[in-house]
Amino acid sequence: MAVPFTLEVKALSKSFGATQALKDVSLTVQSGLVHALIGENGAGKSTLVKILKGDLAPDGGELLWNGVSFRPWASGKDRSRVAMIYQELNLAPHLKGVQNLFLGRERSRGAGFLLEREMKAEAERVLSLLEHGDIPLDVPVGRLSPAYRQILEIAKALLADANIVIMDEPTSSLSQRDTEVLFRVVRRLSESGVGVVYISHFLEEIKEVAHGFTVLRDGTVSGRGEVGNSSVESLVEMMVGGFEGLALPPPPPCTGKNLLTVRDLQGPFLPHPLNLTLREGEILGITGLVGAGKSEALRTLFGLLPRQGGVVEGPHGPLPETPSALTREGWGFLSEDRKEEGVALALSLRENVSLIPSGEYVKGGGWILRVRGGVRVQGFLKRLSVLFRSLEQPAGELSGGNQQKVAFARLLNAEASIVVLDEPTRGVDIKAKGQIYKIIRELASQGRGVLVAGSYFSELLPLCHRIVVMYRGRIVAEREASAWSERDLLLTATVGRESLSEKKR
Repeated sequence: MAVPFTLEVKALSKSFGATQALKDVSLTVQSGLVHALIGENGAGKSTLVKILKGDLAPDGGELLWNGVSFRPWASGKDRSRVAMIYQELNLAPHLKGVQNLFLGRERSRGAGFLLEREMKAEAERVLSLLEHGDIPLDVPVGRLSPAYRQILEIAKALLADANIVIMDEPTSSLSQRDTEVLFRVVRRLSESGVGVVYISHFLEEIKEVAHGFTVLRDGTVSGRGEVGNSSVESLVEMMVGGFEGLALPPPPPCTGKNLLTVRDLQGPFLPHPLNLTLREGEILGITGLVGAGKSEALRTLFGLLPRQGGVVEGPHGPLPETPSALTREGWGFLSEDRKEEGVALALSLRENVSLIPSGEYVKGGGWILRVRGGVRVQGFLKRLSVLFRSLEQPAGELSGGNQQKVAFARLLNAEASIVVLDEPTRGVDIKAKGQIYKIIRELASQGRGVLVAGSYFSELLPLCHRIVVMYRGRIVAEREASAWSERDLLLTATVGRESLSEKKR
């Protein structure tokens, strides 16, 4: 049982140039309790937790640990009391899993001899706790899926044995099943006396695991209280000043011709041939648990992973196999790995959105008409409510959720006829989700075909025309979205068949 503590945050402020990220922010974190930190993208959450972890120093205010000054940005001892699970994964891609988990905390016998077996055994114990003993620890983590890397990030924080664990959107790459496992881990941490700061845009998660909450809006506290005494609607009201939710009407019937036919597609991470079709104006959902093959299927289709067999055809015949050629054919792709593939962090917002320029704004020699193109880019960014100060601002200066919206703006600018989306709302707030889903609907209404991989059944069901379920690299079920329930989707994704009585193929 951890030693009881109280961390008080008093009147914190922090500015970056003319932008005030935090103003007079106060809250309390206690041992054995889960405290939720809620707010839209850009509300100040990431800045606050970076101060708690010691990655930033505040401009004003103070932190108190049991009434004594607490300065993790200046004290290694204070810093070690807080572990962080970052939304943007903080792993070294070239190092193996076990090396990442103990980076900076390697166990040795002296004279540089590492206790490798001991570290691997401890890593395997924590991964078993997370019900993912199948994750290979002896390969570079850059070869693992974003979901597996997210699990390793969680395991790394648990191995730190800290008093406080901060979880920044920890379920953004997890399936529903893995989310439930994480909730059990959070409860065990709480029961052992650890304090948890839990950040999530999924308010149903907040209701499930948290005791108290603090809401940030525009860098200030707009609400606080006990989770059990607050409705989802009231939390949203504190976040955005109104409740719009994600309510979508049923999609209109889809009767268009086939835009895409996939027969017996094979790839290095597709152990079974993949077959599917996509029609004009159709939104096709692909779901399944972590490791089911959703991302691998989309990446093979788009040529990011090599095709090893099968046929991929459009209305006019076979389609090319490389991303550049498919882009010229009118395909757009949004990766779930925002940090590595979603945006170019060093480039400006203008450059990011215009990486695939629309022909309307290009003239001889490939020169983009800067003024007209800038107006167009700005329009897409405002449409998605991206918080930015200038089109020339580097994308890396934005919050993770706003970076995701920039990546989506690039697809809108490209005017793709087939849009491939891998977890398109990962790390974005509830308001932005509603905006993105409405835009997906708009794209479909214009006759475009949309392939969308997602882990949250409650979000796919109202959005899609059809939903297919993958299990261990193959499609095991396909229905109209209206014929699925959340329970049926979960059951199928978990056991690999549509009913418990059905024999496995």
